[in-house]
Amino acid sequence: MFIYGNRLPAPGEIIRKSILKQIGFFNPALLQTQDYDFHVRTLLKNKIYIYQKPLVKYRQMINGSQIDNHSNLSILRQNLELPFVLDNFLKMDINLFIKVFSQDFKVFGKPTRETIPYFLGKIALKTDDQIRQKWGYETILNFIKDTKNLKLLNSLYSIQYKDIISLVNKINFDSKSQKINYKDTKFRKIIRKFLNKEK
Repeated sequence: MFIYGNRLPAPGEIIRKSILKQIGFFNPALLQTQDYDFHVRTLLKNKIYIYQKPLVKYRQMINGSQIDNHSNLSILRQNLELPFVLDNFLKMDINLFIKVFSQDFKVFGKPTRETIPYFLGKIALKTDDQIRQKWGYETILNFIKDTKNLKLLNSLYSIQYKDIISLVNKINFDSKSQKINYKDTKFRKIIRKFLNKEK
């Protein structure tokens, strides 16, 4: 779900009322990723069962009138909403995090509850998706704006500030595709704040 997106179809789900009381309903602020966000919040706190036999049919409208019609507008909305969905993973329990992402620890080292944002950022940077990569880089920058966290990374994994900044090289920047515009993000503000602390 973190790397490849929503893999659970919303039609045909049966959900206990107690789960809805626990995690809430669809986020009304989201349009393209309501079900993705809901599924992530559900999976972070509950186990699910996937019934293999098809129970519903999904009709694709020829006129493109459904929400997931892959128009430029729906793709833009999905890209803008994705970071809100990915933020849910920052609330993961450490035991679940270790279970889900254990293969990545061979590369990055063993995480702690405090270092989950750093690890998720690194995992996002490994994907081919520029939106996830951007989220990963910004998540790491947000994490280290508290200098205690940079010191923690240094003590646990020997990571220094120059290592963090060099992570921008992991972003697949293709000038022909949609450009990543850091002018409209917190990127510059975070770097400026961090550099002022270092003086």
